[in-house]
Amino acid sequence: MARLPTPGSDDGSWGTILNSFLSVSHNGDGTLRGAAIPADSSTQRVAVSKAGTTVGTRPELNFIEGANTTLTVTDNTPNNRVDVTVTANIANGPEQSASALGLAGQTMPPSQTTTKFNINNGICIFGLVRLPSTTITALGAWKVNEGSGANGVCGMALYTESGTLIDQTVSMAAAFANVASEWVSGNLSGGARAITAGNYYVALLSHMSGAPAMAAISLITDLPPINGHYPSVYLTGQATFPASFTPATAVKNNGVFYFTVQ
Repeated sequence: MARLPTPGSDDGSWGTILNSFLSVSHNGDGTLRGAAIPADSSTQRVAVSKAGTTVGTRPELNFIEGANTTLTVTDNTPNNRVDVTVTANIANGPEQSASALGLAGQTMPPSQTTTKFNINNGICIFGLVRLPSTTITALGAWKVNEGSGANGVCGMALYTESGTLIDQTVSMAAAFANVASEWVSGNLSGGARAITAGNYYVALLSHMSGAPAMAAISLITDLPPINGHYPSVYLTGQATFPASFTPATAVKNNGVFYFTVQ
């Protein structure tokens, strides 16, 4: 058993006895051994950081369930730890139903549509959508009634939330004119495109003498900006997809269209 050297004795072995005593609670570099610190809240500390910035150092962490989240906490004795599992409850959100439909994103679940609106010549509709980091190949919409007599650009496009054109589809004139209520889509003209997670606009533009009607939800008034975001806006008099637009100065819409990204 380790002990301190005895004054007046232990000649020739003082160093060995003292080192043996100190090694009970110290490592060779002078730091304390873990077993030397009592396992209680007065001595144990956990450093908590957010995005690399230290928030605080405390003896206890308290996890709180937020909106649409569930915490499962398990005392994992064999591994000497506590496991915390965070589950997001988004079963009814557009992201969850989009995944079930094989889509990267959609402006809203299709079950929320309540009406249809004609897309007259030169009207360019923009719908805000949240997308994950992924590679996309096509854009789509739910066409309720067919159009006829294409006389210009008919298709869809993807924009950044700030309003810069990313890419547009090949012509969707034939799809807009097909006699059926159906979901129609068009491939991006530039091919598959990798995007980062964030907000984007999906746009639809039609030039047909007989306007096609697209599925939407009708609102009680023009949809206002929410936290600086403009969910649904439109421009008039557009011969082609504009290279850029300013959401804040576009016309606020009183409907949200069902647009998709895949």
